[in-house]
Amino acid sequence: MESETVDLVISDVMMPEMDGYTLLQTLKDSDIYRSIPVIMLTALSDEKHKLQALTTGVDDYLTKPFSPEELLMRVSNLLERSEDRKLWQSEESQNETTSPGEASTDQVENHSFVSGNDLSWLKTVEQTILENLENEDFNLDSLAEQCHLSKRQLQRRIKKITGLSPKKYQHEVAMQKARELLEAGSPGNVKAVALSVGIYQTYRFVRFYEARFGKHPQEYFEVLT
Repeated sequence: MESETVDLVISDVMMPEMDGYTLLQTLKDSDIYRSIPVIMLTALSDEKHKLQALTTGVDDYLTKPFSPEELLMRVSNLLERSEDRKLWQSEESQNETTSPGEASTDQVENHSFVSGNDLSWLKTVEQTILENLENEDFNLDSLAEQCHLSKRQLQRRIKKITGLSPKKYQHEVAMQKARELLEAGSPGNVKAVALSVGIYQTYRFVRFYEARFGKHPQEYFEVLT
């Protein structure tokens, strides 16, 4: 497999020889394969079986049953982010080559390498964003300050790991939280979910959600009724 180029992995949680969690852990423990996006297919709806090991903005999961449109949207989003990350890494490497006199500790890092520490750090950033979803005063300056980094350092590290700018990553965290609420059937309607993730115009939230997950948020409540 190491001689093959893998852009994305789609796996089922339930498999005969190696379950999806074991496969996921094997990929994430590998320096070679850690950055490959993974989409996990699962029929497990119990909250304790949610894929907490997946890092927001890097991987995704789909709960069965799902539509082909949902899967294609998830694949498209993850591939686009993966390509954005590779492009950014390439540009960073070129900048260092053309400006050797300006090299710093930040610049000489291996931009193509996403470490386990990177993923652990990203989870901390994610938690900080989640705690401030409804805080209208929380912005990129606030996030950088809480991460003890400059805005530029924050941008570079998030971009390296996810392929997203900090602003887009904050948006991704909000969308993932919205999905969690919708799958749990709370707070009860689409407008309430939108407000819970800091989006005050329901039509904007619906548009964002459909673009990210390929599914109208109202569909979750229709399944429950």
